[in-house]
Amino acid sequence: MAPAVQAAGFSPMQMVAVTLATAAGSVFAGHVNDSGFWLVGRLMGMDVKTTLLTWTVQQALESVVAFAFTCVIFVVFS
Repeated sequence: MAPAVQAAGFSPMQMVAVTLATAAGSVFAGHVNDSGFWLVGRLMGMDVKTTLLTWTVQQALESVVAFAFTCVIFVVFS
């Protein structure tokens, strides 16, 4: 992926935005094999179903908000 992003001719700040957007997309949907899932579920005393619902919504919101911020960064520094 890095050679394709470098070949696109983006400014250094735009490359940062592309990297952050990739990171934001990587956390969109959590799953039961995620250690954070089990940590949150056990510390909060939730069962697996409740933890899955809570964790998935939280991860999705985190991902979408981070992607929106990276889009703003990309546009502002273009």
